[in-house]
Amino acid sequence: MPRLSRVQVSVLAALMALLPAGLARGDDDATFQSLMTKAVQARDAGDLGRAATLLGEAYRIRPAPELLNNMGKLYEGQGRYADAVEVYTKVIASEDASAMLKTLDQTRIDLLSRKLGKAWIRTKGLPDGAAVYVDG
Repeated sequence: MPRLSRVQVSVLAALMALLPAGLARGDDDATFQSLMTKAVQARDAGDLGRAATLLGEAYRIRPAPELLNNMGKLYEGQGRYADAVEVYTKVIASEDASAMLKTLDQTRIDLLSRKLGKAWIRTKGLPDGAAVYVDG
């Protein structure tokens, strides 16, 4: 068996050092895709809370401002306006967000700010003229 030169050994060692990182990246890609698929399924099933949680996990793997934007929309759908404003603010502060996305999320913040600090009550089946009183 021929002996390897020092250069060949160095190149081989460098490649071997990169191998686990490459595998980990592949694992991250597979995990990211799985999380995104599950998030879409949860959203489609109406489980907005689970969908937002899954997007948060995906964001930790691949921190893209578009994921925060989508989380904000899910929070809005749940009436979690303060959480939506928080992630929209992160999008606006992100250097990776496009100008269009920043403008969109600023508009959303402006609209949501009117709802912050207020409670909304939805009722079903109340007779005409009925009143609802809230104490405290």
